[in-house]
Amino acid sequence: LTVERVRDNSESYQEGLFAMNHMLKELEGADKIELAGPTSVQFRIPTVVPGTPPTFTFAWQQFRYDAGTGILWFYPNNACGAGRRVARNLSGVTFAYTDVSPTPPGGEPVGISGLGAGEDSNVLQLEVNVPEPATGTLRALRQKVTIRAAGYTATAFSGLAAGGPIPPACL
Repeated sequence: LTVERVRDNSESYQEGLFAMNHMLKELEGADKIELAGPTSVQFRIPTVVPGTPPTFTFAWQQFRYDAGTGILWFYPNNACGAGRRVARNLSGVTFAYTDVSPTPPGGEPVGISGLGAGEDSNVLQLEVNVPEPATGTLRALRQKVTIRAAGYTATAFSGLAAGGPIPPACL
């Protein structure tokens, strides 16, 4: 996240910045992502169990924006019932794959929901919209995150079987 001087002390702007930072921190550790819709993303985090040989297990997590309440929810460890509120007073949160690199040899991955022509499956654009308190107009906070835990691949969800299937998205 680009460091900038924060000039707006409104609660909604601060909530938006916190939400963006939290999402970036969590998503950078992911090795797989799945858009469950434009306002919801599931991602897989490799984990190492302390005291065991260095083999990986995986936990699926999810961010979901509820437009009805303006709340961004975080669901850790495949647990839909245990959502944590990340931020409130948001006017919108969207997730989309984005194109930042040339098409790799063999073409772009296939079979990934939400992946459009030319978009990269390992780069996600996040957008958080917050209302301006004085005018009510929206301010958009945008950032791209590269999924760093695994290299770009032309094979959709390689290694997915090792971590089990994608759990149902939390609604």
